[in-house]
Amino acid sequence: MRSLELYIHRGLQYSPLRAFTDIILHLNLTDSDTYDLYKGDNCSVVEEAFQSDNRIFGLLKGVDPWKSPYLNVFNDTVVGISTLLPYSVEAKVINVNYVRMGIFIAGILLFLFAHRLVRNAVFYYGSGCSFGLLASLLIIVFIFYRMAPKKLIGLPILIGGWSFSVYILHFVWKNFAAIALQYQTYLAAYFVTVMAISFAVCYKRGPPTDSRSHDIAEWALQAISLLLIYASSQVPEVAIGIIAILLAYQLARPWLWWIVYAFACAVGFIWWVLRRKVFRPRPTRRLLTMQEYEQEGRDVTKRELERLREYCRSPEADVWRITSKVHDPRS
Repeated sequence: MRSLELYIHRGLQYSPLRAFTDIILHLNLTDSDTYDLYKGDNCSVVEEAFQSDNRIFGLLKGVDPWKSPYLNVFNDTVVGISTLLPYSVEAKVINVNYVRMGIFIAGILLFLFAHRLVRNAVFYYGSGCSFGLLASLLIIVFIFYRMAPKKLIGLPILIGGWSFSVYILHFVWKNFAAIALQYQTYLAAYFVTVMAISFAVCYKRGPPTDSRSHDIAEWALQAISLLLIYASSQVPEVAIGIIAILLAYQLARPWLWWIVYAFACAVGFIWWVLRRKVFRPRPTRRLLTMQEYEQEGRDVTKRELERLREYCRSPEADVWRITSKVHDPRS
């Protein structure tokens, strides 16, 4: 029986700057199918999951084929590893996961340009062909389910449960590259045929022209973009803030130019007032030449002497008091 080894990883400090941070668990093991990985908030949860998988000699063991290596960024995570082979494990902190950031930015751009995309013919044919390809795969699965004997499908599920079905899907997905390479001619013919049929159907119907169809398609794209924004951020507050700004922009878009124009006018008026009252430039004064300086000195002296004579002749002047303050009255 395999033993369980527990490890604990302490979460990082909660910060909006960690919106695109990821912590990946690296397990150095030769064969990725020879170990079981358990994750939980505490040791009891991990040990209970391990004991549940090993009841009745492991016959009721659940299957987790994808074994996600991502750990919780901000909360403590207990990791349990069960294997018979030697291994080494480490947790790598990726401060900025560019894939996550790219999805976040793509969601914002998709929201902003959804109004134009739904009216673009290239986007219409591309999305129509993609939808046709996905629908054809679902139709094949449905036909296989209807035509296959019930015992062929029900017996494995009855014995192994849904875990066996998930394991089969994981096995097919894991070996998809080898299968596609082996049957690449048939796979290419299938893709070309389905894409051609989808393009023909879209061409026959033509892009929608009524405004209601455009509105429905635009709302659907914007809903998908908001989901991408929320799912790609590790900090919900950052995603909710961006979503609120985008929704406010969407609601105010019909009046956006008027709002910008009014704001620009208000800023221009405030700047005009400040420029006239506070930042008013001082008037420039021309420098005098030597002749003008001497002439102005004579004129000012003559004018001031005349004012002094008039004051001395007036009744308000006290001749004795003025004379007493003069050093030499005769001068």
